[in-house]
Amino acid sequence: MANDHIIELIGYLANDPRNPVSHLPDFITFTIPITTKWKDKNGCIQEKTTWYNCSSSNGIGQIIKKYAKKGTQVLVRGIPSINIYQGKDGESKGVINVAVKTFLLLSSKEKETYKEENATHYETTGSEFVVDLDDEIPF
Repeated sequence: MANDHIIELIGYLANDPRNPVSHLPDFITFTIPITTKWKDKNGCIQEKTTWYNCSSSNGIGQIIKKYAKKGTQVLVRGIPSINIYQGKDGESKGVINVAVKTFLLLSSKEKETYKEENATHYETTGSEFVVDLDDEIPF
């Protein structure tokens, strides 16, 4: 993964994590919108929202589905890809996909639930809820 481009997002889940493929229980998808606001040259406030389609096809998918819900604030690190397609209006459009490699709960309610259910692990490591796939890959 050393040569891969990594994107880091902090935002709120726009939907509950879901499993769109029933025969792959660890494949989970969710969306994070990030809104950027700025003032244009006339002093009017402008904003643009970019939607990131995130997916996890590994062991952390079930953890994400269990502890993260719509509105949960998360930090996601992953490998981005862009798919470009032509819309019905003839305009080129793009979709940003992120293959999740690291996931961190930032919302305190979900973090506390995780700590309560995993008290022994949390007390012995003293770490936040972080899942990093680099530690699990045998090569």
